[in-house]
Amino acid sequence: MPRKRLTDLFVANVAPPRQGRVEYFDAIFPGLALRVTDHGRKSWSLHFRIQARLRRLTLGFYPALTPAQARQEANVALEKVRRGIDPCVEKKMHRSTPLPANDTFARLVEDYLERHSKEHRSGNLRGEQAIP
Repeated sequence: MPRKRLTDLFVANVAPPRQGRVEYFDAIFPGLALRVTDHGRKSWSLHFRIQARLRRLTLGFYPALTPAQARQEANVALEKVRRGIDPCVEKKMHRSTPLPANDTFARLVEDYLERHSKEHRSGNLRGEQAIP
């Protein structure tokens, strides 16, 4: 497993492997890795131990997450580990939590129609067609 200083320039220019994937571990932040697939997809992950188990947490994807942001995210995750919280379990629980009942597509459509129907009514009181 190569260990490199994961800079913006290195991450932007790293070539994908011929097949499979390769992980570059950060020389600055232990446990932080950049995973590059043969399709050119780049993702950030953090390798850590909690309760004697080795875990890997995906933090996000490059370029949405820069090396500096990945280090900040990794630091937040490691702080949770220090408090005895497994960030992988926390992430899984967050994903499986249902959205509130009022955050549905139907509610979005209702809001949209309500907002736009008011605009049409106020702008066109006599029912005339607008001239393009």
